[in-house]
Amino acid sequence: MTNANHYSGTAIYINPKSVVTTINVTFKNCQTSGSGVVYVETSKYNSYQNKYLDCKSKYNGVISSYQSEINIKNNFMKSRYKLANGFITALGNSIINVSDSTFRDTSSKYSTAIMGDDEVNIKNTKFINLKSDLTGGAVILKSVSRKFTVNNCLFNNVTCERNGGAIFVDINGLGSYKGYSEIINSNFTNCKAGFGGAILHLGGALYVNNCRFLNNKAIYDGGAIYTSYTGLNVKNSLFKNNKNLISNYNLCKL
Repeated sequence: MTNANHYSGTAIYINPKSVVTTINVTFKNCQTSGSGVVYVETSKYNSYQNKYLDCKSKYNGVISSYQSEINIKNNFMKSRYKLANGFITALGNSIINVSDSTFRDTSSKYSTAIMGDDEVNIKNTKFINLKSDLTGGAVILKSVSRKFTVNNCLFNNVTCERNGGAIFVDINGLGSYKGYSEIINSNFTNCKAGFGGAILHLGGALYVNNCRFLNNKAIYDGGAIYTSYTGLNVKNSLFKNNKNLISNYNLCKL
């Protein structure tokens, strides 16, 4: 599917109470002046073995979801255009599941790969050479009422100017929630931010197990991880050559 150009859902608009699956489809140079090259409204979208190449959405993500379930497996996403809120954006309590995929060589205003608002699960996925102008180099989550999980993922050379070089999580967001984050069996290398070179986490609980944090940098604090009002539990993990470039004060940092 090439050169689609319209308002929201310029390539595919999924109406409520639908289930749509695309397999081995390439979306190339598709752009929208609204939200989403693929827009999903209160439905379920399965994207298997697809490629999203040089696509752009003026608002929200290349895939935009409203109160829906998004399942991404064996996808490749890359764009020469600067994105607004990355490749996948969840609105209104959506669920995002991503596995065996690659996001690379792209920049965005916010969260170059994924912006979630309720539950996000990521497994066996690579995030390489991503840059956010503001917050969350690869992933942003806000208002997490359920869970955020990362398992066996690679974050390499992922950066942002403000908070959370690779991942930014605000559990409470605009309310008060009991969600949690679990990051296991994953590598963070050469990530950079103002605060939290690899991860910045606010509120709730963060569990880190069997992870490697190598050569990550924060300009101000938390060379690898920066947390505030968070129950932090770290096990069986390696931290090496993570640095704060300017100051040495801390609230909670690693």
